[in-house]
Amino acid sequence: IGELAAKLRTMGPAVIIDCSGSFEGKERIEPRVIAPDMEPLVVRLEEKGKAAGVLDLVKTAEGALALQYRMIRLVPALDDGDSELRDMVYSLLGTYLEDVRERGYLERFSVYPDLGGPKYVGSAACAKCHAAIFRDWNRTTSHAHALQTLADIDYAEDPECVRCHVVGWKRDGQDDWYRHASGFQTAAKTPHLAGVGCETCHGPGSDHVADPKAHRLFHPEGPDAKSAWRSRCMTCHDVDNSPAFLGGFETYLSHVDHRKVPEDQRTQWSD
Repeated sequence: IGELAAKLRTMGPAVIIDCSGSFEGKERIEPRVIAPDMEPLVVRLEEKGKAAGVLDLVKTAEGALALQYRMIRLVPALDDGDSELRDMVYSLLGTYLEDVRERGYLERFSVYPDLGGPKYVGSAACAKCHAAIFRDWNRTTSHAHALQTLADIDYAEDPECVRCHVVGWKRDGQDDWYRHASGFQTAAKTPHLAGVGCETCHGPGSDHVADPKAHRLFHPEGPDAKSAWRSRCMTCHDVDNSPAFLGGFETYLSHVDHRKVPEDQRTQWSD
C-alpha cells in the first residue's frame, strides 16, 4: 500500500474516481490549489445512480487555480423544471424500452446448453416438503416479488434487468449471462419461475424433488458456509447493482435467512 501511495503522489494534479467505495457524507471537498507536487484527489462515489459528481476549476482569493469537487445527490426534486438534457435521456430510455419489447430481446436471449443435468421446477415444488420456509419466503421477502418490482417501472422485459429477478439464468464469468434451457423465459410462459426463488440460491431442483435423499442441493454448512453463501449472492448483488452489499452482507442475509423458521418446521416429509 505504501508503494502504491508513493506512485500515486508522482502523478501530480490527478483525479482518481473510486467506484468501489462509498461517498463518506461530504457534499463538498474544499478547493485544492493545483501544483506539481499536489497529491491526487481521490473521490469515492456513493451508491450507483444516486448522485453525480461535479469537478470544478476555481480561483482562490490569491488568484491561483484550484480543484474543487462537489456531490449532487439525485433526488426527485431535481426532476422539477425544464431540462433539455433530461428530456433527451428519458426519450432515449423510452426508445430503448420500446425496442426491447418490439424485438423480443427477452425471449431471444442466449440459452445455456442443456447438458442433461437437473432442471428448474419453481419454488412451489419445494413447498411439498418445506411449506413453512416457502410461506416465509413468499410473505416476508422481496425476493419473491422481484420481477414485479421491474414490472412496476416497465423493465420486466429487459434481459439486462430480468436476469437477476427470476430463476434459471446463469452468469458465466464477470459479464456474460445465459438463460438456462429450463429457466425463466417470460412471465406468460414460465410464471412459476418469476421472482428470485429457492433455486436461485440452491440450484435447479428437479432431481432433488424426485429423490430428496439421493440429490442434495447447494446448502453449505460449517465455518466456510457464510463465505460460500456470500459468493453466490454476489452473482447479482455486485458492485454495480448492489454496492452496499459488500459491507452489509449480514443485513441483507437477515431478510432471507430461513433460520428464523423454527427448525422442526423447516422440513416435513414422509417416506
